[in-house]
Parts: sequence; C-alpha cells; structure tokens
Amino acid sequence: GLDKISELRETNKEIDLFIQKREARKKNQQCGLQSLLIKPVQRICKYPLLFRELIKYMKKSELLQKDDEDFRKHVVELEQAAAQVDEIASSVNEKVSAAENQNLVMQVYLELGGPTDPKLSSLLK
Repeated sequence: GLDKISELRETNKEIDLFIQKREARKKNQQCGLQSLLIKPVQRICKYPLLFRELIKYMKKSELLQKDDEDFRKHVVELEQAAAQVDEIASSVNEKVSAAENQNLVMQVYLELGGPTDPKLSSLLK
C-alpha cells in the first residue's frame, strides 16, 4: 500500500497535490495518509483478535449445533490455529521490540561519538 501511494504521488501530480492539501489541514497534520495504512507487521497482530472473535461466535453457534460432531471438531481446530497465531504474533512482537532496542542502542552509540561505518548509518535511517 505504501509503495503504491508513493508511486502514484510521483507519477500523478494531481493526486500528489490532493494528498498534500488534505495532509496540510490542521486536523490532519499529525497523521498523514501513509500513517493510516496498516503495515504488514501490524496485520499479524490483528489476527489473534480475528480468531478470538471467530471462536466466540462459533461457540455461541455451538449451542445450536450440539449434535454436530463436525462443527465441534472445527471449533477445536480453530482454537488450535488461534493458539499458533498467538505464538507467531508474540514472536513477531518480541523480534520487533528487539530490533527497535538494537536500533536505539546504535543511535546512542553514534551520538556518543562511536566510530561510524557508512553501512551502519544507512541502516539507522
């Protein structure tokens, strides 16, 4: 999404001007269009919520489907999938936090005058 908007803004000046005008409005200054788009890593964190909601509604339906063994089997499978999704989301969150912390340490290191390598500087931007 972000790449497509950037590409559109570069190739279509009317769209770029339209977005600039909207982002320049006082109420829109703190959150431009790109900040409203969900990033792929953020999407991963939404899946556990989706699975919880699915399970909640399936369990409500389960009361109506008491005798349907297949339905109960699907609920169990969905709960297992939800547990795996939770694990993946937690792992991603941990890795993102670790990367952010590492980036912060490197920024402090550079601010304190640590030797710089052009490759490092480009990674911190």
